[in-house]
Amino acid sequence: MELIQVFEFEDIKVEIYYMGTDKLSNKVYLKGKLIYEDDTFRPSPLYCIDSTAAMVALLGFYVLRKEDVEEDYFKSRDCPELVDWAENDETVRMMINDYEEREDEDFLKDNEITEEYCRRIEQYIKIAG
Repeated sequence: MELIQVFEFEDIKVEIYYMGTDKLSNKVYLKGKLIYEDDTFRPSPLYCIDSTAAMVALLGFYVLRKEDVEEDYFKSRDCPELVDWAENDETVRMMINDYEEREDEDFLKDNEITEEYCRRIEQYIKIAG
């Protein structure tokens, strides 16, 4: 198991590990405590496994709120701490949205933000090694 990428922002830390071939594992820490571990995430084949886009895609699952998905989704995750964090953290959610819209000129213009601002999530993602 090789640590390949880390996202760290305020109280949350997410690590992605390479397990061989197309297998990835990830761990989520909240305030330094391991709260969730999973090995089912597979990034899009369009992304390198250690790319910003791959980490943003994974974070997108972790910031889902109860109103975003069907109730069964959270039963399979079974991590109340992560659900509570997602319900109460707007910053990471907004960073993900901004990053995903970084190349949409109309979005950038209409929201009076810059592409540079949309890439701020990148400063919290580190390639391990």
